[in-house]
Amino acid sequence: MPNEQTIYPRSARLKRLVLMLYSMPLCRSHAATIRVPDNQLTIQAAITAAIDGETILLADGVFSGEGNRE
Repeated sequence: MPNEQTIYPRSARLKRLVLMLYSMPLCRSHAATIRVPDNQLTIQAAITAAIDGETILLADGVFSGEGNRE
């Protein structure tokens, strides 16, 4: 029975590995909490910095001005 090296030459295996790595999503190990204004100064900055699964937590108070519009 032929082994993997006979079926797939080294260059083909390397190409498969590279393809697999590029197709894997780049993700963090855990979802973060972005705190406004501690981590980001505005609500919009927090939204822009956030990725799927992250939480944006607003401090008590009224947010107004550029980047904090309704």
